[in-house]
Amino acid sequence: MIKLVTIDLWNTIIDSSGGKERKAYRNGKLIEALAAAGREVQEGDIDEAFLIASSAFDRRWVEDHKTMNSTEMITHICEQMGVEMHDGTLKRIIDAFEDSIFIGKPQLLPGAKETLAELSAKYPLAIISDTALSPGTMLRKLLEEHGVLQYFSHFSFSDETGAAKPGKRAFDVAFEPFDAQPEEAVHIGDIERTDVAGAKNYGMHAILFRGDKNSISYKNYRGETDADAIAESWQEIPGIIMRLAGV
Repeated sequence: MIKLVTIDLWNTIIDSSGGKERKAYRNGKLIEALAAAGREVQEGDIDEAFLIASSAFDRRWVEDHKTMNSTEMITHICEQMGVEMHDGTLKRIIDAFEDSIFIGKPQLLPGAKETLAELSAKYPLAIISDTALSPGTMLRKLLEEHGVLQYFSHFSFSDETGAAKPGKRAFDVAFEPFDAQPEEAVHIGDIERTDVAGAKNYGMHAILFRGDKNSISYKNYRGETDADAIAESWQEIPGIIMRLAGV
């Protein structure tokens, strides 16, 4: 019997479209702020600093099962360029970076809305998402704009919990309000290292989602997974969950 379904967000419910537009917007806001602080920089300087900050993000994500939030990322970028921001300026940059999720807004993946409505009528749904520049507060607004926020009963966003997948704590938070054991739950996500490994280590069923053909995880897939099932589209998921439940 399945009593809970947890779901990843990026490249599972929403795609990563609009990334170039968001990057250009963020860089522009940062260049403006740095110019006001008396530091002229080129976009290439920001790109180089961002790569270094991204490497630090990845190390923490992989080694500590935690993610850097937008404040930490922007502070790291400024430090790489030798710039110290005043609190007011830093806050304006952080707000711009976080709001940029609505620039070139990511879209729901095909079939997600209809399937989430169907699943929510049968199971409680929770999101487990590792965040970066877009915090949980903004991601809730994005889900609301797409008309799917109401299908979820609970959220485990890493910027709010201090815990990222595949760490146990990220799943603990997702389970807190529900009367369900790990073996009575299914997790759906696109990344083997975080979604599948995290769910299986926690004792859950895992579905590897491969419905976003433009995602890095899709392109890097080599045909091996520890997931209990693979879904190539959202339309397949209700049937897979029923099979995992033994129905």
